[in-house]
Amino acid sequence: MARSRCGCHDPSMSFQRIRSIEIDEGFLGGFQQELSGHLNCVIGSRGSGKTTLLEFLRYALQVPVEDSRSLEGLVKKNLKAGRIRVEVETPLGVFVVERQAKSAPKVFDAQGALIHSPPEGLLKTGAYVYSQSEIEAMASKPMDRLALIDRFAHDDLETVKATLERLDSQLQVSAAQLQSLHGEVGDVEALQHDLESARIKRKSFEGGQVDTNAQLQAATAAASARAEEERVVKSLAKGAKATELALDESRSRALEGLQPRPVGAASPNQDVLKRIQAAQERLRQAIERHMDAAQTEVREFLEECRSVRHALYERHHEQGAAFSELLRQQEVAKAAAAAILEADAAVASLEEKVRDQEARLAQLSRQRHARQSQIARLSEARDRRRATRRRVVEFLNENLVGAGIRIEFQGQGDTQAFEQALSNFYRGTGETGQKRVIAGVVEHLSPSEFARLVAENAAEELATLTHVERAHAEWLIRHLRGKPEHYQIEVLDLPDVPSILFKDGEEWKSSHELSTGQKFSAILPILLLQSDKPLICDEPESHLDQDTLMEKIVDPIKKLAGKRQLIFATHNANIVVLGDAGQTHVVVLESTGTAARVVRAGTVDDAKVEIGALLEGGPEAFRERARRYGGKYESRS
Repeated sequence: MARSRCGCHDPSMSFQRIRSIEIDEGFLGGFQQELSGHLNCVIGSRGSGKTTLLEFLRYALQVPVEDSRSLEGLVKKNLKAGRIRVEVETPLGVFVVERQAKSAPKVFDAQGALIHSPPEGLLKTGAYVYSQSEIEAMASKPMDRLALIDRFAHDDLETVKATLERLDSQLQVSAAQLQSLHGEVGDVEALQHDLESARIKRKSFEGGQVDTNAQLQAATAAASARAEEERVVKSLAKGAKATELALDESRSRALEGLQPRPVGAASPNQDVLKRIQAAQERLRQAIERHMDAAQTEVREFLEECRSVRHALYERHHEQGAAFSELLRQQEVAKAAAAAILEADAAVASLEEKVRDQEARLAQLSRQRHARQSQIARLSEARDRRRATRRRVVEFLNENLVGAGIRIEFQGQGDTQAFEQALSNFYRGTGETGQKRVIAGVVEHLSPSEFARLVAENAAEELATLTHVERAHAEWLIRHLRGKPEHYQIEVLDLPDVPSILFKDGEEWKSSHELSTGQKFSAILPILLLQSDKPLICDEPESHLDQDTLMEKIVDPIKKLAGKRQLIFATHNANIVVLGDAGQTHVVVLESTGTAARVVRAGTVDDAKVEIGALLEGGPEAFRERARRYGGKYESRS
């Protein structure tokens, strides 16, 4: 059972720290170290396991990495069947995280009890881990810079992220419903025109023979009423059939994720697994019962429809026979009565079609209104996210004054996705002038504004705002409106764009234009800003000259003493020696070719021989530099 060596926890601790790390097998098998709450430096020759140790920490704490397959491969190769054990002190107490290759982490409390739901901020966001390539990528890639900004407001942004994910799911359902309804709605105006024509035609029969014969007029009206009765029952049955089909589909969707999964005979915990299987079966049965009850009601309703239709048929047969006899007796009016019945049937049919289309239009309007409310909430959540990021940028700029680093922020600044969505829509259409239209739309409108104009069929306004020809705007609206691409563009999320500027002499340069060394100079001071989580870096001194190293890394390190834990793999003596604030822990590794071992561990003074040999080139090199510099070298202070 995992157990913390010391269950003591300082409740006044203001930052999270890794107290110890153990590795029991593999290349680093036998590694066991208590870590300092300030600076920890892992040193050693190339291939001694420094990078592997840091990546083991990343893996154990589930810190995200872009190339997860590569990390899995490194862990599998170097950990084998072993286990990484990391003890972490958080404001909530001490916890132990254990993880093996190809398995999920296990979390224990300080007494060794397994925790089923680890506290927020222990895994995934429990530390910040950066390789050299990741540091350089932040300077080069907008999305990596955005992720860097977001780390400074993780908790607030996670809340917004959950809201955005929920709304995104709702809007996907809404888009599918609207697309389906849009395809079902016909030309209501044309139907209403046809209905008005049919009513005029029916009215033209008034004053004729049938109209002047009270008995025949009543009989004809009754015949029309009987036809309407048949249509009513038929319509109700049609609706019930649609409900029956919808229930069948709902049953399938509801039970899709509840397929039983048998437990193998060799399973050592069948008694535990059978509990969840039994609960799943109870859930399935409950759904089945409710669905069965609903479908039984539908079937009974359909049976009632059939019974009513049969009863109506018998009555209509008798009533129709009497009507036919009346017509036979009044042969002259027979043709007029037939025409009236046909006209009544046409009017009734068109009235039903208009009602159906108006109901669909009303449903479409309700769905659009509900979607607009969802989109408004989506916009509010994105505004909150953007405002949070702006506050982070303000905080960073306040703390980077004098460092030659400045951050600028452009909300929704990356329009590439918008341009790509429109290009994809135009592909294969052969429509001329599409490049000019796309450029005009992207330059002058947001995706939501553009989608609104399309939904409102506002071709003239679209043409005016985007400076394109009316014909192009009309074509775009006609072919895009109600299509999947329309709903996708309507909620398209244009990424915010942070830019990191670095002062090179008198010129401010964007970070992606910098040399490799300048990129590190621009990013590292941001990484070193105050945080309550450990910072783990692999050779942060890479590509930096010594003067820049002192300014951008060593000086900030000393200021972080007692405020943040740092764990570095390094080849630079200045980080180890000059960054020491009396709390530095040095771990010296060496490799036998098949395994790594700890040569020395302790304070800077404890490891000074190894520091001199590995980082200074040995005593002779150190003495020669001292001879050459003599007493003439003046310190930076």
